[in-house]
Amino acid sequence: MRDIPLSAIPNQELTVTLDSSRWTLRIKVGVNIMFVDIYLNDSPLLLGQRLVAGTPLIPYRFMQGNGNFWILTENDELPWWERFGVDQLLTYATAGELDA
Repeated sequence: MRDIPLSAIPNQELTVTLDSSRWTLRIKVGVNIMFVDIYLNDSPLLLGQRLVAGTPLIPYRFMQGNGNFWILTENDELPWWERFGVDQLLTYATAGELDA
């Protein structure tokens, strides 16, 4: 598993290359909830996906490519940008780690 740093800002975009795949995540604030757009190798994979703690960001295995992301929070609270980098963490697991 690999931790990916998030900034404590309300709307952000990050691009990271993991296992030969280029991922872009656009994290946005909604009304009392966070959303994410996920692009894999510059192609939209998911748009407007709700961020929920402890569950895969990409809900379907056939869409995962080489891995998947999770937001980890204390007590599985809903992710919120003010807690990013404090007690909320974005993590990535490879396909091999998901199978184990």
